[in-house]
Amino acid sequence: MLETIIVLILSVVIITFSFPNLMRSRQVVAEHEFLNDFRQSWQAAQVRSKTKHIETMVTFDPVSYQIEFDWRDQQKLVKGKLDIPETILVRKFDDFKMHENGYTKPRTQEFQ
Repeated sequence: MLETIIVLILSVVIITFSFPNLMRSRQVVAEHEFLNDFRQSWQAAQVRSKTKHIETMVTFDPVSYQIEFDWRDQQKLVKGKLDIPETILVRKFDDFKMHENGYTKPRTQEFQ
């Protein structure tokens, strides 16, 4: 009986101290996924712009906390949305247009 109580107490202590590390690990993975998804969406928009000569609007929606890539495909508005993880703070994001040639005016967007 005493051994069981000791094992349970040790198990609780180990789980209690490892839980914050697990949460931070998940947050880091979510941040990396967002950055990879952003990179892929950016490259897809560049390819689409260069090959189909389509402009893409890149906007930040503070209500849904998403970055949106919007373009017209055969007169239909298409929206690609990326959820921003809660651990990333958007300090400054100015909406902009990716031109038909795949380029944008230089600018700085701030994430923390």
